[in-house]
Amino acid sequence: MSQRFDTLMKVGIKKVDLTSPVEPIKAALLKDRIDNIMLLQLKFSNLTKGKLKTLTVGVTVYDKNKNQIGNELTHKYILDSAKVLKEFGDREAIPVPKETAEFDVRVISVKSKTSNDWDVTLNGDRRVSPRLKPIKELPADLQGQLKKEVKKLSKGEVTYQAYEENNYWVCSCGRPNDTNENTCIRCGMKKDLALNYTDETYLRNKLEVPQRKNQEQQKSKERKNNAGKHKLNEVLKPIGIGMVIGLVFISVAFFLLSGSVL
Repeated sequence: MSQRFDTLMKVGIKKVDLTSPVEPIKAALLKDRIDNIMLLQLKFSNLTKGKLKTLTVGVTVYDKNKNQIGNELTHKYILDSAKVLKEFGDREAIPVPKETAEFDVRVISVKSKTSNDWDVTLNGDRRVSPRLKPIKELPADLQGQLKKEVKKLSKGEVTYQAYEENNYWVCSCGRPNDTNENTCIRCGMKKDLALNYTDETYLRNKLEVPQRKNQEQQKSKERKNNAGKHKLNEVLKPIGIGMVIGLVFISVAFFLLSGSVL
């Protein structure tokens, strides 16, 4: 960022559309010192370079009293260079009123070069703000087990615990997806893998399997040792009885012999 601009605010965008192939993830509110205007700079995910033609977004702005200022602003990005939208900067910024204190951003349409286009008028505004459950909130032993499970994955991001709601599921990368979507739009993680690998019950069972196996092996070893001791006792028992009888016989004989000598 050049010294021409002051960054007044940087925020993460929490509302995500369940079906949009592109999502705004961060925003910065800037002030142009020279032109004395306010600008909004957006950062997006899933801007696959060379595969998208245009991206149109809508921005609703509010003043410090949370009153809406004017109508929704629209801006179309020409995606000849994805780099422009992946970094904060003074290019492709959206002019906003000077009174802007808050803003709401949504994707209106995505035009693609290689696949179907996406339009909010056809799919509906299905934005949600999912609650995120960080992996670090899991007990330490389950975090360790999760690290072992993650090594099996070839694709996907594991930062949060995945879970399902009524009409969507939240991936382990934090992206909400439509309940009928079997692959995360953001990171490519399979739905069943995300839900399994970060589930506490699943992790606990996976963690306890080797523990139970070790316990069973220990018990088996103890049973074998006890069985061996029992067999040894069975062998030694008649020998011990014989020795006692022998000692008694010797004692009696010695007593009798002593009496006869006297």
